[in-house]
Amino acid sequence: TRELGNPTPWSGSVGQKSLNMYSWQEIQKHNQKADQWLVINRKVYDVTGWANKHPGGSRVLNHYAGEDATDVFRAMHLDLDIVKLYLKPLLIGELAPEEPSQERNKSGLYKIRHSLG
Repeated sequence: TRELGNPTPWSGSVGQKSLNMYSWQEIQKHNQKADQWLVINRKVYDVTGWANKHPGGSRVLNHYAGEDATDVFRAMHLDLDIVKLYLKPLLIGELAPEEPSQERNKSGLYKIRHSLG
């Protein structure tokens, strides 16, 4: 039994802000250059406006738009404290609890590293 005032299973929170929950079906629609969402550690980020400012270039964000970018994110961002400052305003929601975590085939990371190299 839940106590009154506790968040429902469908709400996440950052401070007092309630986050939207998204399915993979919805996330995968946002895979175009003009509309890019990424999932990192089950959090959903709208990186559309950030792509051209991304220090690693927009190409990697374009490649992972609409997908789980957790592995490549961890591989490329060693100083998470700095990165979290940039991610915070881009956070729009979370992967819905019943949605499986999806991690791209490891060959995707290999392709990215070699195409950017």
